[in-house]
Amino acid sequence: MVLGWDSQDQLYENIGVKYTGYPDAPVRVLPETCRELPLEANTLLFLCEFKAPTASICPRNVLNRVLAMADEMGIDAYAAFEYEFFLFNETPDSVRAKGYRNLTSFTPGFFGYSMLRNSTHAELHHELLQLAREMDFPIEGLHTETGPGVLEAAISVDSAQAAADKAALFKTFTKVWAQRRQLMATFMAKWSNDYPGQSGHIHLSLRDKQSGQSLFYDAGQDMTMSQQQGHFIAGLQQLLPEFMAMYAPTINAYSRVIPGYWAPMQTISQVDGSVYTSRACADDHEIERSLALAVKAQKPWSQTSIAERIALCEKMLTVFSGQKEQIVQDLCWMMGRPIRYGAGELKGVEQRVRYMMGIAEQALAPVHLAEEQGAQRIIKRQPLGGCDCPMELPLPDGSQQHSAGDTSRQQRDFETFGTNSLMRRTFLPGVYAGGLARRGFQYLHLSHDDTQKVLRQGDIHQVCFTGSVKGGGMVEQALAGRFISAYADAGGIEHGGYRFSKRPGGDARLGSSL
Repeated sequence: MVLGWDSQDQLYENIGVKYTGYPDAPVRVLPETCRELPLEANTLLFLCEFKAPTASICPRNVLNRVLAMADEMGIDAYAAFEYEFFLFNETPDSVRAKGYRNLTSFTPGFFGYSMLRNSTHAELHHELLQLAREMDFPIEGLHTETGPGVLEAAISVDSAQAAADKAALFKTFTKVWAQRRQLMATFMAKWSNDYPGQSGHIHLSLRDKQSGQSLFYDAGQDMTMSQQQGHFIAGLQQLLPEFMAMYAPTINAYSRVIPGYWAPMQTISQVDGSVYTSRACADDHEIERSLALAVKAQKPWSQTSIAERIALCEKMLTVFSGQKEQIVQDLCWMMGRPIRYGAGELKGVEQRVRYMMGIAEQALAPVHLAEEQGAQRIIKRQPLGGCDCPMELPLPDGSQQHSAGDTSRQQRDFETFGTNSLMRRTFLPGVYAGGLARRGFQYLHLSHDDTQKVLRQGDIHQVCFTGSVKGGGMVEQALAGRFISAYADAGGIEHGGYRFSKRPGGDARLGSSL
């Protein structure tokens, strides 16, 4: 049951123990985790972990299974945690009496990294440091952070399993220590809209089991980044949407991910942690102007021959390929992708684009049907009109989708949410050089809300989406009831995709594979 309730001991929905009599679950006592409790005389603390079948959902066992896979690969994992937390001059009774509002911070004002605050409250800091040493989750750094009453503690590095145990103990006993001093500590990601949110940093390192050497360091590679580190970062980025269930598991944690509150809405370099680029979303005026231009460009584009469209795309590809060196650098700085792999990705882009142009004449040619009662029957493929392409994807995959659309229909509005912000800088030179700008090709950065508004516009007649499952769900919901063509691009040289279908009941779902 303890794995299925919230912070108020309320069971989540659809938890099986509701219907099975709340059975006991066996646990395994871990002797190696024995600690003395310095706040309670002659008392020991042992950590435990669930045994089967509950072990399948026990967080500690989940970590053990991952570490076992690493061990089979000859890898040792090490970790260190940093936590920011707010201190209040409050008690459990006083915060409830106030309705959790207008809380009194332990110290006023913003004093990040303040020697004044550290020295003034030195006894309190040393108490926490001493507690951490005695309970074997030693703190190697403790200082004030930005915000009233904010502290940040960096726990010493250890093996990944031990580091996770120490992180859990630190959070629990920091709250115990604070309440024993008539204070309260909170690790909430965002306790107030008036102050910056709080973060928790997980530092990871992989080492070779035999040599003990770091697998992330290679003196002979760019930025001393080893091939293993490149794969590690790529995998982390690939699975970030799924990891959100862990790093933003609550509504409060999710609400912190907004611009201006130390949350990653900008493109942060994977090389040195700097803000590599920021994007400004289009305003209402720019969106309206874009749609109006697209409507105006529809008829001339429908009269443009396939051969001319291919020629325009050829010019665009030439300019795009000419930016190879800059694009490779951008991919490295934004995504952490090693430079030696960037050139290969761009080569794949060019191959796929040329394939699309090569099949365009045949694929888009009129279909001549058998005569019927002396009537000649022909199916002519005409550009649909407004085509919207919301995207959440790295830059190379985006160029394939753009070129395919340029040859087949009036691909004129491109709205992005969550993609890297240098795509516009990369594509626009080719757009202008190829003469596509005056033909309706546009590129906007939109918020999620504005993207949904555009998708509902009557001027949009087709949607091609590339990105995350979550983003695809948003596209489906926005298009419900519109009865227009919508595709989720699956990539690859065949430019395959999935079609959104409308089911009884009014809800849109991802339909059959094409």
